[in-house]
Amino acid sequence: MGIIVWVSMVVSGILIRQFSANGQQAVNVSKKDFDIMKRPAFLIMISGVLMTSFGYFTPLNLLSSYAVDHGLTAAQGAMLNSFLNGASFFGRFVGGVFGDRFGLINLTLFCVATSSFTTLVIWMLAGKSLAVLLVYVITYGLMGGGFISLLAPVLAERFGTSSLTILVGVTFGVNGMGSLLGTPIAAAILASLGGTAKAGVQGDINLNGYRGSIGFIGGVMAVGALIFFYLKCKVGGKRVVTASS
Repeated sequence: MGIIVWVSMVVSGILIRQFSANGQQAVNVSKKDFDIMKRPAFLIMISGVLMTSFGYFTPLNLLSSYAVDHGLTAAQGAMLNSFLNGASFFGRFVGGVFGDRFGLINLTLFCVATSSFTTLVIWMLAGKSLAVLLVYVITYGLMGGGFISLLAPVLAERFGTSSLTILVGVTFGVNGMGSLLGTPIAAAILASLGGTAKAGVQGDINLNGYRGSIGFIGGVMAVGALIFFYLKCKVGGKRVVTASS
């Protein structure tokens, strides 16, 4: 499904054309756009986005099987995904509500770091506790929704608005690549470490596979948080370019 969506979106993006008022085809990418994309600050940012995106969608694809393999019902596993998605919806308001008060890059760093922490601590130690898993999915959903909604505002704040459409496209393209690859990598780790339950032993769950996958998700997001922290230290509160430059 992910490959189908990715291919269809790539084709759609290629077919989109922008035209000026007199009917002539407009130039979509300028030298200035390429210059901005080559700036160290932008390369650092999309590196952070890439690492974070490896883990961003992966819990959605593992939580249901994790719940069932740990003795919960399929309905409870589906409920966890529903709560995660619902929390993600509300998390998308984070930037608008708190961005001016705490700073956009600070919020992005907080969202990624908290997502990593909750994965490595709460989910890793949750076992089969439905209550603990609910705490995890709600927290992760809020932070994940905040992260994805903050990307465009951070780009506008750091690099101005004159090249925003190009930068957003590149950034979300990188995000899509990580999201596409993250789940297969986590699933391969799960399989290589023994899968889920030991065959023929009711209730005796081999946690090594899931622990490895959870460690991968939290680990790549921790690397993403470190990259965003470096970006914050390198750029601070400055805009890399101005809208008029």
